[in-house]
Amino acid sequence: MTPFGQLKLEVMARGVIPDEGVRRAAVQGIEGSAELKEISFVLAEDLFVSSHIGNVGGDAFPLSWQNDHPVLYAHDKQHSVSLLPRPRFFRQLQTPSGAVTGDISIDGYCLNIYIKALPQEKKLSRAESQVLSWVRSAFDEGSACFIQINMDYCESADRGFHFLEPLVRAIKKNFRTFVALRGFAPEDLTGLDRVYASGVDVLILPLEGFSRSAQLEEIMPSEHGHRALEYAAGVFPQGSVMTELNYDASKLDLLYNKIDLLTQKNILPLMILPTDGITGDDFESFRDVVDQLEQSAARQRLPLKWLFPSVRHASALDASFYTDAPAKAKLALRPIYKSTLGKTASEGFAALRRALRVKNISDSYESSGL
Repeated sequence: MTPFGQLKLEVMARGVIPDEGVRRAAVQGIEGSAELKEISFVLAEDLFVSSHIGNVGGDAFPLSWQNDHPVLYAHDKQHSVSLLPRPRFFRQLQTPSGAVTGDISIDGYCLNIYIKALPQEKKLSRAESQVLSWVRSAFDEGSACFIQINMDYCESADRGFHFLEPLVRAIKKNFRTFVALRGFAPEDLTGLDRVYASGVDVLILPLEGFSRSAQLEEIMPSEHGHRALEYAAGVFPQGSVMTELNYDASKLDLLYNKIDLLTQKNILPLMILPTDGITGDDFESFRDVVDQLEQSAARQRLPLKWLFPSVRHASALDASFYTDAPAKAKLALRPIYKSTLGKTASEGFAALRRALRVKNISDSYESSGL
């Protein structure tokens, strides 16, 4: 049978054609369902898909509303799926096309917040009160379990983190949650100690997830990115430092080597899913790469509890959806943010570890006269 992961990639490549019932359900009664450009749904438990709306007469998969439930038709089989519920507070930010204005999105269990530092104005692109309002609404509605802050590039030496730090501390003060930060490494790598001390639990420094223009390569060479990841892996808890890799079917051996090298340094790689998906025989190569993610992490005994299933990438956590038959496909483990007991224990351990780390650094500075 077709693995769920393969079907997800095919849906990304070919799109879906929702009938009027699905369209109405997707926009939850908001006018403008005819202008819907994208639709998100759960293909299997913990496997999230976001697809463009295909053209009638093309090769897109039909998505119809039957017996009060959406059904995807693919490979001569009906797949019962669940539309991802759009948070109610999104309605205040939603356009008729279904897009959400403002710097937020939902990716599975994660609330993504997109932030820019504005050095000349000495502030962030979004007010702290606005961000806290989004977080509170997402948690009150049960739309998200944790937060990921996506920090845009900033020319200041610390990449604008001194503007972001108060926001991170405010989130940790007001909510019982884990915070991930996806962004650029500071020029002085010791700044990553400050990032950890502020309350950031997971750090994602993409090696290939950002567009690497010639100008950006000059400002922040990829070698600096590697050094930053290695340094961060010595600061953050094991398994909580990650990076992003692009899939390239023409350079599989190089990709395997990258994966192994990263896991040997206690860094978990995330494989970015091609935006145009993967179809046909090309899936076999991608499946082998995802299997490598899982096997390499297992060889290094890296904990996977900080990983999360995503619309946009594959990891050792959800590799089973790409490598196993549908009946056996599942997450490798239950992430800590979905387990009440695990979350409580991890919160306590994380707070203690962070306090000890900060104390050790402070003692080191004092002993050196800094």
